[in-house]
Amino acid sequence: MFRTELIRPLSDLLRYHAANEPEKVAFTDSRRAVTYAELEKRTWRLGGHLADLRLQPGDRALIFLGNSVDIVESYLGVTRANAVAVPFNPHS
Repeated sequence: MFRTELIRPLSDLLRYHAANEPEKVAFTDSRRAVTYAELEKRTWRLGGHLADLRLQPGDRALIFLGNSVDIVESYLGVTRANAVAVPFNPHS
């Protein structure tokens, strides 16, 4: 039997952490770190911008970035626009 109450959308989890631990570092790379509050704000803004650019729910968006905080922000922004993120590492 599945415990569906344990399954929550990624955006809900991010919103929860941003509200409860806003200053905690969510992701870091060699150039910068981003807190949950910053990640929440930046991904909402990116998701809205992508929707303004007419990215439709279910559309696929290629993310052509290396391993960095930027790819995490991009992935979450695309999912907030109800699209499907397709990450591609240029170093692969």
